[in-house]
Amino acid sequence: PFIEELSALYREVLLLSEIEGLDQKEVAKRLKIPLATAKARIQRGKLKLKKKFDDCCIFECGPSGAQIHSDTFGKED
Repeated sequence: PFIEELSALYREVLLLSEIEGLDQKEVAKRLKIPLATAKARIQRGKLKLKKKFDDCCIFECGPSGAQIHSDTFGKED
């Protein structure tokens, strides 16, 4: 998974916030870092993860924003 390719700095906050469902305050508390630091790491981590998806995949979304199709670059069927 792409999240495993992120540095530990970003992977850890994303696992806590996006996978475990902790809010940003709880992430900061759990990691013993300032809230502003947790927010910044979460935001940067999401951007880095999005770039990994954008670099490898094509996503098509419908009018509601829901994904209706995806494909990968350079991969033949």
